[in-house]
Amino acid sequence: MHLPLRSFAVFGILLLATSAAHAQEGDIVAERPGHFLVPSLLNPLTVQLETGITVQRDESIFNGTRFNATQVHYLSTALRVGLLKTVEVRVLGEYLSDRVVENGKEAQARAREGINGLGIGAKIMIREEDGALPEASFLFQLGLPVGNSDFAPPFSAPSFTLGLHNTLSDALGLYYGLSGSWDGISAAGSGGYTVALTDAITPRIGGFIEAYGSFIPHSPPSHAIDAGLGIIIAPQLQIDLFGGKGITRNAPDLYFSAGICYRLPRWGGWPY
Repeated sequence: MHLPLRSFAVFGILLLATSAAHAQEGDIVAERPGHFLVPSLLNPLTVQLETGITVQRDESIFNGTRFNATQVHYLSTALRVGLLKTVEVRVLGEYLSDRVVENGKEAQARAREGINGLGIGAKIMIREEDGALPEASFLFQLGLPVGNSDFAPPFSAPSFTLGLHNTLSDALGLYYGLSGSWDGISAAGSGGYTVALTDAITPRIGGFIEAYGSFIPHSPPSHAIDAGLGIIIAPQLQIDLFGGKGITRNAPDLYFSAGICYRLPRWGGWPY
């Protein structure tokens, strides 16, 4: 998960394998992989851990100098808890390693690493799907000024996403949404979008393809695409693999991500 702690520039938040509309009864429904928001919420008193690793490569040229950047997002993690039937809360965090090489001079590479901020959030159900009217949820998250000073925002950084979903067939689903965010530095916010098509290939294997992007003040828009697969190993366990590519100059060139989602055994007598 690319954690939206500082920005939703490449944004959204994820889905996998089988969507809520297509999953078998009791199967896990995760927000990995991808960037789109899954409107479905966890059931009350359900606890789910979603984590993964992402490697991102990017090359840019500024004032005649070529910069090659490699970022590794270790343990990009969301701990999600179903609070009420219409409310879900979460805690977010990750460890980031960032390395930049100028003009291929490895000996002069600049490297930083540390906790890339922490965040809290809540997802609220707006409506269930009804015919052509989509399922809809609203996600609010707040990046906290905690962690490595090179990465964490100096002030709290809010972001929000409206996620929508339409069932197209027994196997196909359409996810789309809009978001806004602030980086904790500038008073100006940024906006984003995401559109994804999911396919339940089998009852346990699903895939998706997605386009997403962001609009940042005084900068060209950023657009990218990605695709991936997820496999439900057990009703409470899912693994995933996906990758993406920027299609505009200021989007990351390439990235790859692998992750796992685990729903903790139920507690408090609540059924899934």
